[in-house]
Amino acid sequence: VDTARLVKLSGDRLLAMWGKDGNVHYQLLNGKGAKLGQEGILRSAAMPTTQPLVLEDGTVCWIGVAKPQGYADKTRAAIYTLKAEL
Repeated sequence: VDTARLVKLSGDRLLAMWGKDGNVHYQLLNGKGAKLGQEGILRSAAMPTTQPLVLEDGTVCWIGVAKPQGYADKTRAAIYTLKAEL
């Protein structure tokens, strides 16, 4: 695991996010930390550099900076969104 974030959603729901092998893994949790549903993966996505925003409809948004793949590659920022629901 490279980086991890815990995002507060509405009610007693949380979204755990962690970066692993160039992907963003995520898991919905209840207020006691129990898993809700299955773990998800956003392939080739970058972890948020700051705390993600949660929109009114439950969408989680963040800016991620992709690591260069090769010596001549430039760093690229992208906006990611994730609809956090069961």
